Amino acid sequence: MRSAALLVIMLLSMQVKGAVDKTMGPVGGGNQRPEETKGTTNTPANDSDPPFLGNLLVVPMDGSHWVDLKALAQEMGRRGHRVTVVIPEVSIRMGPGKYYDTVTFPVPYDKAVIDSIMVANKDVIKKSTVSFMEKIQKQFTQFQKIKGFLHSTAESLLFNASIISQLEQQNFDAVLTDPMVPTGALIARKLGLPIVNLLRGIPCLLDMKSAGCPSPPSYVPRFFTGYTDKMNFKERTINTMVALLEPLMCKLLFWQFDYISHQFLGEEVGIAEVLSESAVWLLRIDMTLELPRPLMPNTILVGGINCNVRDALPEDLLPWVSGEHGFIVFTLGTAVSEMPEETTTIFMEAFRQIPQKVIWRYTGQIDGNLPDNVKIMKWVPQNDLLAHPGARAFITHAGSHGLYEGLCHAVPMVMVPLLAEQPDNAEKMASRGAGILLNIFSVTTEDIVQALNNVINDTRGLFNLPGWAGKGEKEWFTDTFHHFVRAFLLESFSSRGEGTMRSAALLVIMLLSMQVKGAVDKTAGPVGGGNQRPEETKGTTNTPANDSDPPFLGNLLVIPMDGSHWVDLKALAQEMGRRGHRVTVVIPEVSIRMGPGKYYDIVTFPVPYDKAVIDSIMVANKDVMEKSTVSFMEKIQKRFTQFQKIKSFLHSTAESLLFNARASSHSWSSSDVCCHLITPQNFDAVLTDPMVPTGALIARKLGLPTVNLLRGIPCLMDMKSAGCPSPPSYVPRFLTGYTDKMNFKERTINTMVALLEPLMCKLLFWQFDYISQQFLGEEVGIAEVLSESAVWLLRIDMTLELPRPLMPNTILVGGINCNVRDALPEDLLPWVSGEHGFIVFTLGTVVSEMPEETTTIFLEAFRQIPQKVIWRYTGQIDGNLPDNVKIMKWVPQNDLLAHPGARAFITHAGSHGLYEGLCHAVPMVMVPLSAEQPDNAEKMASRGAGIVLNILSVTTEDIVQALNNVINDTRYKDNIKTLSELHKDQPINPLELSVYWTEFVMRHKGAKHLRPAVHDLNWIQYYCLDIVAFLFTILLLVVVLTVKCLKVCLRKLGGKRKRD
Repeated sequence: MRSAALLVIMLLSMQVKGAVDKTMGPVGGGNQRPEETKGTTNTPANDSDPPFLGNLLVVPMDGSHWVDLKALAQEMGRRGHRVTVVIPEVSIRMGPGKYYDTVTFPVPYDKAVIDSIMVANKDVIKKSTVSFMEKIQKQFTQFQKIKGFLHSTAESLLFNASIISQLEQQNFDAVLTDPMVPTGALIARKLGLPIVNLLRGIPCLLDMKSAGCPSPPSYVPRFFTGYTDKMNFKERTINTMVALLEPLMCKLLFWQFDYISHQFLGEEVGIAEVLSESAVWLLRIDMTLELPRPLMPNTILVGGINCNVRDALPEDLLPWVSGEHGFIVFTLGTAVSEMPEETTTIFMEAFRQIPQKVIWRYTGQIDGNLPDNVKIMKWVPQNDLLAHPGARAFITHAGSHGLYEGLCHAVPMVMVPLLAEQPDNAEKMASRGAGILLNIFSVTTEDIVQALNNVINDTRGLFNLPGWAGKGEKEWFTDTFHHFVRAFLLESFSSRGEGTMRSAALLVIMLLSMQVKGAVDKTAGPVGGGNQRPEETKGTTNTPANDSDPPFLGNLLVIPMDGSHWVDLKALAQEMGRRGHRVTVVIPEVSIRMGPGKYYDIVTFPVPYDKAVIDSIMVANKDVMEKSTVSFMEKIQKRFTQFQKIKSFLHSTAESLLFNARASSHSWSSSDVCCHLITPQNFDAVLTDPMVPTGALIARKLGLPTVNLLRGIPCLMDMKSAGCPSPPSYVPRFLTGYTDKMNFKERTINTMVALLEPLMCKLLFWQFDYISQQFLGEEVGIAEVLSESAVWLLRIDMTLELPRPLMPNTILVGGINCNVRDALPEDLLPWVSGEHGFIVFTLGTVVSEMPEETTTIFLEAFRQIPQKVIWRYTGQIDGNLPDNVKIMKWVPQNDLLAHPGARAFITHAGSHGLYEGLCHAVPMVMVPLSAEQPDNAEKMASRGAGIVLNILSVTTEDIVQALNNVINDTRYKDNIKTLSELHKDQPINPLELSVYWTEFVMRHKGAKHLRPAVHDLNWIQYYCLDIVAFLFTILLLVVVLTVKCLKVCLRKLGGKRKRD
């Protein structure tokens, strides 16, 4: 699995056209660029393009924060990028490296000052008899010392004119930094560079605020509270009060940096504003341990980034890691490398009583005899030791680095948390049965011995993580943390200074398939459709956990929606089948475009309509384009009638599957044919489109996890069911045409539309709610059924969409069908050749015919252009067809757009066509008709990649002019090419990503660890209205009592004056 990780790293590095020629850093630290990395780790965009090699500035934070920054800087340098790391002349652990240059700057302290600060940290664990206030005073004094040290270091760099001048001359592409000390962010703003932040988190949640991630206190616990996302009223009240105090905490932590910012930048700008300009936030956490919460698309989880950065163990350690009983690693991190004598003695006595050897990082003095099984070291290769098969336990302070390294290598832990987020980390690990928590202030020798014996000898240990029961192998945890790749690739992307935050390239990567031990032996579907399992796919697409493990092959049920929605579901079903999974697709006997495929079986069910009914519905859609003189109300009535026909068609199809209904009589059979046919298959998951929630209902009936693939639901039921916040202040609603930058009037309208969304959802889904209750036999609506979905695959991408909060199980896969291509049919080859190229014209599945008048307008326009036109059209053509026009009832749209001869694309701006045109960089003439199409067209036109025409008022001249513009005006081609490069600049393509998440859900029987607690809250709890009411009542009570007391006092005072 590790070799697969390295292979993916090499293959998927994102590129731009042309290498960057940069100068060396001012002070050499050995930035080597091995020739072998240039052509392999940074694959060029095409064969003629050299790899992208950029210039990265790293401004790190000292201590343990340096570990991951160094790992990322090293890897960037190893790949051939020019990396310059700026460090102080004196530091705790920073220094030169093999693949980066260093620039050092003088500081007003020496090593003795640093050592004194470090040694003072041992007071944290002293079992002293001093009073509580004295303890607080000591800790505050130490806090002030550390702050003074950090501020002094920052000022030494920022106000060193010589160093800043050198950095200005280096022409860097980006700054990589840890914003806990925002020196790097200030330098980035000064130099006008994009920022990539790598951090664990900031206690006052300044990182979340600056990234724009909502943090509702109703289910997002605050630092140091120790709460989970399932809080009772008391806990939510305390959590809310802590949230209200966070701005004050941020002020306490960063007010001096705000002052430094004003001095350095010469403008009134605070740290919060500087950090809000960051391009990417790499958070050293992972949802295996953390709690699901909303994140923006540029916030990437890379917990365990350092897991696979390993070296061979030193020779002197080899005798200590061998032996029958194995060894224990003991370290309390950078900040606490010494302990009080009493505590040291307790640990040494415990180590005398165990058979394992102990490798202990300790810098203090050891009084008395050292046990024979204990080796003291001032520094230990922690990750390398934990990766050794002889590691039996890990005694740790539960810092994030050690925690993820222990988790990655599946070493059970004894945790003695000391400060900061460590108690929270330890509690999370202990609550999952993967370690034992000890109190450093009251620990005894017996406690340590018992804890070690338990985690070493009790085999339940690390294999009790909720949601992962039965995985039980070290490889599972190793696979989970191949996020290192994500950080590398995103860093490559940001070092180009791109301003747009691309979603699928950002949220993408858990990357590598996590495997379970043993293949799944499943039976075939009842009706064969040719589910072939080519041998060549078994060993390559599903890499086993280790060489002795066969690949995981599961059993997938697909319940699709008809029409254009089928395109992407089919692509994903085909790919899953091609990889060896058993895929069964359930389709009606009569449909618009669904049918058998090469790599999946099909199950068909009867429906109470024939092809003529479907054709009549499709033909009626051309009324949308009628240039009629009927009144507005008549148009509305026509639209509503057509809407009712489509709804009835969808409900009839759903009932036919769920109840085997006869449409004529609606007499529901007592036998559930769908479950009768499907249940024997023992499926692992259901893949479906929730716009018609038949698949979600079947999944609930069968107790299966659901993977949803969709564009979106107009009333935002998808976002609500996924738990994604949708603030109307900057998340525009469907059909409004607004952006995320709205004025007061637009925000007012947007908010009113948001308030009407529940009514719209009721209009769309009330019949499905009724069907749900009949089918499931319980009072449950569609919204609740969809809220149980494991993963949401959204067919959108941030190249075109606007950034908005998403939950970790909401994955963006816009352009999923882009790379699913076949060779063009022979009869089309003459039409795609020629000097002037060709135009593709299709208005989607729903509208395949046009009114005669509109058809004539387009035909006349095509006579006036030199390009050939391939037109998907099923209607009747009256009159002579132009010689340059080919009419087809179906066109291989994606294959045509991928051809180099494609000059323009006339489209209705449906999401499939839009992303296919975007993928292949074909400029567009858009004639939006309904649904989200006007919004899609406006987004593309606003980026200069196409022209929008009004189908109701279009003329021949409009069409000719629009086509000439997008074909001959190079700006359109240049703009669509730029967008296309952004869209395709991904470490893993959308289809691969969709396959990964589908397999993930199948392997683990869901993704319960990604389900947000918001689903367990009602709207009063979600918005903390009960807490607001409670606090307001308390405040009112205090005011009333205060007023009454004042009145009594004044009355008595007045009476006394009268007596006087």
